Amino acid sequence: MGSTDVYNDKPVNGTDPQGDRQCRNPKFGSGRGDTILSEPSLLQQGLDLMIYGMGIVFLFLLVLVTAVAAMSRAIQRYLPHQESATPNKISTVPTAASPQVVRVIQAALDQHRQRK
Repeated sequence: MGSTDVYNDKPVNGTDPQGDRQCRNPKFGSGRGDTILSEPSLLQQGLDLMIYGMGIVFLFLLVLVTAVAAMSRAIQRYLPHQESATPNKISTVPTAASPQVVRVIQAALDQHRQRK
C-alpha cells in the first residue's frame, strides 16, 4: 500500500522520521528538490542567523544604555556635584624667565639654526 503526496496525489518515496510507515509529508519526499516544502537554503539559514544575532546585540546595547542612563540619574540624584569652596585659579600672566633660562633657550635656537 503506497501513500500519495498530500498536494497533488503523486507517490511519495520517503518514510516518516520514525521509519515505520509511508510519509504523506512532501518535506520527506523524493529529495529531488521539487517538493513544495523544502528545507531552507543555506543562504536563508545564514540570513536568519544574522538577523537573530543582530537582534540579540541590539537588545543587549539597549539594556546597557538604559542601565547607564539610570545609574547616571541615580548618582546625580543621591550624590550631587559639590563645588569647592576655593576655586583653583591659574595665573594667565606669564612670569619673567631667569637670565640663565633665557641664555639656554638662545643657545638652543642658535644651535638649531646652524644645523640648517
